[in-house]
Amino acid sequence: MIVSRELGFVFMHNPKVAGTSVRDVLEPLRDTPFDFANNYPDPLTGERIIDRSHIGIDEFAHFYPDIWQTTLSLPFFALYRDPKSRFLAAVNQYSKMYGDVDIRFADQAKRSAFFKKLLEALDALGVAENAMENHEYAFFRPQWIFLKSERADAKNLDIRPYPVSAFKDFAADISNILGRDLHFARENSSEQFSVGGPVGAILSNNTIKKLLRRLPGAMTAMSLLRKSRKTDTARENLQPEVRYGLNDRDLEAFDRFIARFYAKDFDHFRALGTPFDRVYETSTA
Repeated sequence: MIVSRELGFVFMHNPKVAGTSVRDVLEPLRDTPFDFANNYPDPLTGERIIDRSHIGIDEFAHFYPDIWQTTLSLPFFALYRDPKSRFLAAVNQYSKMYGDVDIRFADQAKRSAFFKKLLEALDALGVAENAMENHEYAFFRPQWIFLKSERADAKNLDIRPYPVSAFKDFAADISNILGRDLHFARENSSEQFSVGGPVGAILSNNTIKKLLRRLPGAMTAMSLLRKSRKTDTARENLQPEVRYGLNDRDLEAFDRFIARFYAKDFDHFRALGTPFDRVYETSTA
């Protein structure tokens, strides 16, 4: 998240909703002492790791009460998107950062196994709110936590939520507050690389890549190799039925999981007047 009391705004970074491109522009404008980024121990107890980049409104108030009190009069900006498309983008990011398989380089069999194993782990939690204690699941957090507050002292909080389809309105409104035109880069879409043989086995195995990164020049070599390979960002090839080899029964189960896991998000989106259906997109605004 970004806090700028001097310029008069707070940006809540909802993961996998164009937040990185927004953060890149707003980061230089934040209050200097308050760098809400990366993973840090809980500032109150130190007992667990929290992802400060993606804390919700009420978590911000809980973990940083003194700063919270000084932001109550400021507008809180946040973006949100269809839960299913966001979830699929989160799977891609999770596989890169925390998974044993980097699905961008894996064959369909490995992608399918990874996807189904992750789905089982998350489904066992019941709802997205139960994933909030694990910082590795930050990309799967519910979206309503960035869009509303359940605190008594936040009844008059000026929260400004924007669906990604209204990104231009978001950019215009925050530019108006700052008195300057802000220009945001397009967020990267998901990628799928066509890499087979021993090279594909290495690039799809995050454990091996972590070991290779210790070698001099390994990062540069892997980057050049990645750039030399064909990437597929075609919408139809990134759909779950193609990317993860899901059949009709699998897709129906996936839809039910999304509806159950993000039930509170769907309720809040309906309250905002943007009820999402089962249609989803693969790239962010």
